Amino acid sequence: YEGEDIEILFCIYDNQELISKEELSLNYVKPMIAGQVALMALLKRLVVYKEQEIVVIVNDNLLYESVRGTLQTKKTDVLRKISETRKKLAEFKNFQIENVSGDFKETEKWMAALKG
Repeated sequence: YEGEDIEILFCIYDNQELISKEELSLNYVKPMIAGQVALMALLKRLVVYKEQEIVVIVNDNLLYESVRGTLQTKKTDVLRKISETRKKLAEFKNFQIENVSGDFKETEKWMAALKG
């Protein structure tokens, strides 16, 4: 929401085994780039795994489309942040992003993993 800090919840699994569960708070950024900022914060945590297969599951169409390169916008600040994020992602050997928004059952599983 406008003016609120960003809350990032994430879990890191290695071969289905939970190895880390964290919550981060970041200062407010524009909603159009909040997902990018959150992903960049997560990538800083994942850098030690950059040679391994990484699958990030999100519930964010905007972030998903921007990482895939299918987001259509002309907003320069958004395009700049997308470019930054994609450059960082290029450092990772085998990175995949999946989006659960729009799939009720998968969204429930995603929420349970974060809150459980």
